[in-house]
Amino acid sequence: MDEDRRTRTIAPLPAPGRLSILAPGSAIGERFAVLRVLGSGGWSVVYLAEDRELGRRVALKVLRADRLSDAAVTRFRREVAIARDASSPHLVRIYDLGTAGEAIYLSMEAIEGESLRQRLARGPLPVAEAAEVARQVLLGLGELHRLGIVHRDVKPANVLLAAGGTVKLADLGLARPFDRDATRATDTEALVGTLDYLSPEQALGEEVGPASDLYALGVVLYEMLAGELPHAAKTSLGTLIARVHRRSPDVRRRRPEVPARLAALLRRLLDNDPAERATAADALPLLARIAARPDRC
Repeated sequence: MDEDRRTRTIAPLPAPGRLSILAPGSAIGERFAVLRVLGSGGWSVVYLAEDRELGRRVALKVLRADRLSDAAVTRFRREVAIARDASSPHLVRIYDLGTAGEAIYLSMEAIEGESLRQRLARGPLPVAEAAEVARQVLLGLGELHRLGIVHRDVKPANVLLAAGGTVKLADLGLARPFDRDATRATDTEALVGTLDYLSPEQALGEEVGPASDLYALGVVLYEMLAGELPHAAKTSLGTLIARVHRRSPDVRRRRPEVPARLAALLRRLLDNDPAERATAADALPLLARIAARPDRC
């Protein structure tokens, strides 16, 4: 392949460091051909790419050049290690970790569809659809929790809605075992870009566990139903402060047709006390019933 095909980029985004986006047709090593950009974040850029070696399309998460560090590489390795142990149709599959020149990448299952963040840009979801999305995310979380892992970054951008109706939870880069030493939320990476969905205990740097993921799922469910965050303020920090100090609002004030039992479950998911929060065992049966027959709940 010509050298200019290997290095061709479009204009850099207006961000610190050396962040640039590869143009369609660019190559990452000999194995991957970039088809289009799927998204970018604080740590990486994600491309839809053709894996020439295996003859399939993959999502290729490439570590940003301006974020290259031992910590970033460790995060990538952690994501692969967790994904290899987890087995659920509701978690995005990760194939491998590799390098091509200076690029460090993860190759992952490519999902045909959209993120929940993209879907929410068109407005709130129907009640049954919101319940079904929450149910499937909870099944993915259940597999992580079974392995002793807390996700720590449940948010609409990490919820992928496949074209066939399957919902998958992505991005295990912040995931950790939930023990006393490994789940402190005071490290910088746990807070960047996730303030709107942090549980109170995570925001305060306290121990986190499965209940913290359930709180974040509660925030996502509230947003799916109401079209806005609970305790919505002018800034993410203001929203977070309100969340720590106030009780969760009743979603029916924004969406009166939400079934009373679902509204009650949502209040329990958003309880500030992790010990009082609804569990997966509480939530799954009700979410399944509402997804099937919202008029009967």
